Amino acid sequence: MKWQEMQLLRDTKYSSSENLKKFEDVFKFDKCAVYERPHSLEKLLAGKRSYNAGNKYDTPPYLGEWLDHAELQKVSGTARVVAIAHDYGPADSVHSKIAEHVLSLDLVGVIFDSKVDWYYPGQSLLVMIMSKETYNYYYYDLLANHHVVDVVKKQYY
Repeated sequence: MKWQEMQLLRDTKYSSSENLKKFEDVFKFDKCAVYERPHSLEKLLAGKRSYNAGNKYDTPPYLGEWLDHAELQKVSGTARVVAIAHDYGPADSVHSKIAEHVLSLDLVGVIFDSKVDWYYPGQSLLVMIMSKETYNYYYYDLLANHHVVDVVKKQYY
């Protein structure tokens, strides 16, 4: 991945740098990259450097079905890396699209309402995919965030 300072990676006429800045302030991400399909999304989001080892992929080649307009964000010096998508449609439809992949990789997907999305505010939902460890780190921030509309994760009893 080619990590760079935080910025609007897909700067369109509808993009909101203010929403991106608010998101940065809450989660403290300081680097971003355009999503390039890794061999192991699970390893990448766990902050492991061996995410491109091997010749098999753990995700399908076409992202648009479940990770639309994908990008990555991370906190330097930590293992906290997240995949961000900007998806159209109601939250239950987005839930269905990401559930198969998120659950099979034992990741967590968090769906925010369209008010916080910076790609196309008011139209696209913000989706954040992360490892269980990253989810646990941000658990209370997410719990307190009234823009979170759904969480997709395995249920452990």
